[in-house]
Amino acid sequence: MLTQEIKNDIKKLAVYVLVMTVIMVGVFAACGYFDTGVVLGAALGYAAAMANFILLAVTLSKSLGKAEHATRTMGLSYVLRMFLIAAVVLTAIKLPLFNYVAAVLPLVFPRFAIMIMNLRKKKVQPQNDRA
Repeated sequence: MLTQEIKNDIKKLAVYVLVMTVIMVGVFAACGYFDTGVVLGAALGYAAAMANFILLAVTLSKSLGKAEHATRTMGLSYVLRMFLIAAVVLTAIKLPLFNYVAAVLPLVFPRFAIMIMNLRKKKVQPQNDRA
């Protein structure tokens, strides 16, 4: 289903997103807003961000083998993943248990993590090309 390279990228992404989430919680603490709602919101946001990315990777991997159904599969995956994100955001807003800002911010961390991972790959590749 998923290649080893994709699994490795998911693991790296999970670490980057986790580090960014911990930094975010630290910023909340430094600003005097630290409480259990921040921790629970951060955990909810982290889980949703990673679930969204993993579902995207699985769907994309499956779609590569079925070109005739790829557009429909990817479209359905997009809608379902957006429902997941909407459910997480609405849950964080409606339940006072969660700090909704701490829940929403980790949803954008995978984008930053992917940018960092791509920049690191570009820095490593030129050195490997010279050998």
